[in-house]
This record gives sequence, C-alpha cells and structure tokens, in this order.
Amino acid sequence: MASMNAWRDGDKVALRLGTFKMPFGWCARPLFKNSGNLDTESDFSPIYRSDEKKLGESEFIRLLSDFRKPEKMNKLTTIPGNVSVQIVPMEVTLPNSLTPALEPVKPFPNPPTHEPTVEVQEFPCKHIDDIQPFVSYCNHLYVYPHNLNYENQKSFSRARNLVCSVELRDSDSEGATSLCAIYGRPGSGALTTQMSTVVLHHNTVPDWGDEVKILLPHNLSSSHHLLFTFSHVAIEAAKAGKKDVPVETVVGYSWLPLTHKGRLVTEAQTLPVAAHLPAKYLSIEPLGLGKGFAGPEVRWVDNQKNVFHVSMRLVSTVLNSDQHLHNFFQSSSSLLPLTGSSSGGCGASSPRSAQPIDIDTLKNLKALHALEVGTIIAFFPTLLNQLFGVLLNVGPDVATNVTRVMVHIIDQVYEAGRDDILSSYNKVCRLHSITTKK
Repeated sequence: MASMNAWRDGDKVALRLGTFKMPFGWCARPLFKNSGNLDTESDFSPIYRSDEKKLGESEFIRLLSDFRKPEKMNKLTTIPGNVSVQIVPMEVTLPNSLTPALEPVKPFPNPPTHEPTVEVQEFPCKHIDDIQPFVSYCNHLYVYPHNLNYENQKSFSRARNLVCSVELRDSDSEGATSLCAIYGRPGSGALTTQMSTVVLHHNTVPDWGDEVKILLPHNLSSSHHLLFTFSHVAIEAAKAGKKDVPVETVVGYSWLPLTHKGRLVTEAQTLPVAAHLPAKYLSIEPLGLGKGFAGPEVRWVDNQKNVFHVSMRLVSTVLNSDQHLHNFFQSSSSLLPLTGSSSGGCGASSPRSAQPIDIDTLKNLKALHALEVGTIIAFFPTLLNQLFGVLLNVGPDVATNVTRVMVHIIDQVYEAGRDDILSSYNKVCRLHSITTKK
C-alpha cells in the first residue's frame, strides 16, 4: 500500500512539474590518456550528488582538479548506480548521420538503416594547424545563462525556486511572439520557441550551467534580441481547500539586442532585470552617470543593479566577431554588382565601371592588414572572393591597395605553413573556370 501511495504521489508531481528539471548527479572520466591518445578503456567515476549551491564553472573546475585525490572525492555524497559509455574512434561516417545543424550527411539511406547519429559541434580552435576554411553554411549562437542575484530583491514575495527561459525575438511590440529557432532537447522537436534552464530549489542566487543552442537568421536586424524570463516554480501544490497555486510565476525579465552598430554582440554581459515587460522595451537606454533610463517607464528589480550574468559563443561561417573583417564586408558590399555573383574570385561577374570609394571603405580595406592569421584562414575563400570583386569594380588607385592587401593575406597564410589552403583555392577556381567555359 505504501509503495502504491508513493507511486500515485510521484505521478501527480510528474503531471504538475514534469516540464521542469533539477540537477541530480554528475560523474566524469578522462577522454585522453596522459600520452594524448584516446582513452577507450577507463570507467566513469561514481555518480556524485549535485550540490545546488556549487554548480558554477569555478566549482566544477575545482572538483575536477581534485578528481584523482581519493581523500577529497570520498567526502562527496554518492548515488547508487553507474554510467557506461562506449568511446571508440570512428574511421568512417556512420549511415544516417546528421550535422550539428541536423542536416543529413550523405549517404543517408531513406528509410533509415541505422538510428540517427548527430555530430558534435566543433568549436573554432585557435591552433593554426587545425583551422580549416569555412566551406559550408553554419550560423549557431550558444547562450549560457550563468547566474542571477536575487538575494536583495524586494519586488517579489516569492523568488526562490528560480528558472530562466530563453527566447529569440524579432520584435518588442506588445503581443510579439518568439521565433522557432532554438534547438530542442533530445526526444522533442528539432526546433522550438523557448528553452529553460534547470530549477535550483530554495536558491535566490542560482548558478545555472545550461547551454542553449540557437539557429541564427541569416538576415539579422537591430530588432533581433534575446529575451530572458525568470520564474519562480511552486514545488508544492495547494493543500485541500486552499486556492490553487500557479506552478510558474514570472519574477522578472531581461533582454539583450543581438547587434550593436550592425555587429553581432558576443561578449559576456551583466544586465539589469525588469519586474515587468513594457512594450517597446528595446528603446530603453541608460542615460549614464546613474541618471536612470530613457524610453518607456519600467520598474526595475533591485534598484537597476546588473544582477544577471550571461555569455555567448558564436559558431558561424557567415558572421564573424572580428571588427576589421566585419567593417570591410559591410562597407565593400556597395561596390559589388547587384546582379549575378555577390563576390569576385571564382564566381566573379563581369566588371562594371569603376565605382567611387569613400574614405571609410578605404580605411576598412587597409585595416585588413591587422587581421589575425586564424581569421584569415577561416574566411579565406570568402575574403579573397570579396577582394577580387572589389578589385574589378574600383579605380586604379584603390586597386593598388586591394592588391597590397591580397599579397599580405596570401603571405600570412604561406608563412603560417598553410600553403595547402592556397593550393585548394587555386584548384577550385580552375575547376570553376573550366566548368563555366563548357
């Protein structure tokens, strides 16, 4: 009877709170041996109980630094059970594989002959020998809601079991809805409109460790932004005879425009939180010197203090975080033909009459000398094509500067020992030329 009652209680709780998750436990194992080779034999550690007050990145780094010290790890509470994961090097592409963007990788038998396998997203590396030019479309933004400090807030009577929901929107008008551009969790739809963090029980200073993956639109505008909604989750249902308690109560909003002066914002941010969400909230701007904000009237939590910390990571072959490269692409686009190919090089259109070039565009062109070699390699085909396009559509004086930049870029790639990239680009251009003539 006791077990049946427990099952019924659990079923009721699942129906009420099934969409929310709490940290339960964690375990770890080395991925590589001390020699640097892939470790295919080691077992996972015991499952350690998650301490909701020690979920921050710095805490996990400290725990992992003590990972091989039994005298310290034995002090942690363990959970009965074990985790078994097979790790093997893959020599060939598995059938029915999907890219991180959920695009099928050929060959992709249909109907499927295997369970779908999703490739892990590789973040851009900094080692020159491992960087490859971008040759396929990818436009992902990873968002990390880190922490919220509600310890001193007085706007809400209950704000303890806190969860953060992330949305991507393209309007701040009243009644605006979120875009279906967030990758869902396994088992749910491919893309959804919202993703929530875990819930940290009775914690007014939650430190989340969640990652939200967003498919960015290719045509970002100044109205695209991230909207963060903070909610208190009522763990216990109302007792018999009492008024029903809503499961989720909103206790604040914060927002972050994705672009600033036409450039994608990728730096970590600390933001204030509003107690409500007014229409046209994107027009709210700080006046500076602690004089408040301009725009619609808004009631701030904790006296406008920046209590929310969030960071982002861009993985994109079409957007970049380098200011010099961004400025050049923005200013040089007006010099290219409006029809046909948008770039020169392999797909160059016929040159048109020389276009006048303004001082800013010339300055942005010369600033390409300051590009890091890693950025040059990653955007090499696109950058060289764009330079060829500009070269065909400007006068001789500007063409001289374009040629100098091209020589510098090619020299940087060669000096980095990546002449394989130059050979590949030359080969592709020749093949394109032969195909075009045919």
